[in-house]
Amino acid sequence: MTTLLAFLHHAGAFALVAALTAELVLLRSELTLRSARKVRAIVHTELAGIVLIVLFAAMMARGVGFFG
Repeated sequence: MTTLLAFLHHAGAFALVAALTAELVLLRSELTLRSARKVRAIVHTELAGIVLIVLFAAMMARGVGFFG
């Protein structure tokens, strides 16, 4: 289970970098209502990703799933 948490932690970190890149790309062009809605959705995704990354890190630090 610890391996799964580590995988999810790292996948979340990579997804966060991808979301930040998408946000940067959207903000470099002209800001329209449509692109502003996309940016808002990306920001919500980033916030959820940060929470999950911290949660998985805390679970691994506490030894959740450690059987040895």
